[in-house]
Amino acid sequence: MGATPDEKQGVASAVNDTARELGAALGFAIAGSMLAAQYARGLSPKLSSLPEALRGPATDSLAKSLQVSHRIGPQGAELVDLSRAAFLDAMQSSLYVLAGITAVAAVVIGWWTPGRDGTRLWR
Repeated sequence: MGATPDEKQGVASAVNDTARELGAALGFAIAGSMLAAQYARGLSPKLSSLPEALRGPATDSLAKSLQVSHRIGPQGAELVDLSRAAFLDAMQSSLYVLAGITAVAAVVIGWWTPGRDGTRLWR
């Protein structure tokens, strides 16, 4: 914003807000999709002892898995532990990917965006 001429401040602010909103929406979509896929992929192989009618909901989400755990009796505690571990692993993986995307974006923006004097920091 500091490098933008006074007459273009409104446009620059709108572009800044749009970029922030779009980035947040895409970030949530990417992270959520990765988390859901990784969770299901990590938990599915460990649930072979459960009937198919319970396996599907258990791999859909952590919340559904916890609901299923209350219906299956003594195996419920093991399902809770497996589900939580799969969720944490999936969350960690998605956060690492988002951190990598953020780092790459920061380098690209730092290289591409001009500074206050109108010249690029890195040429």
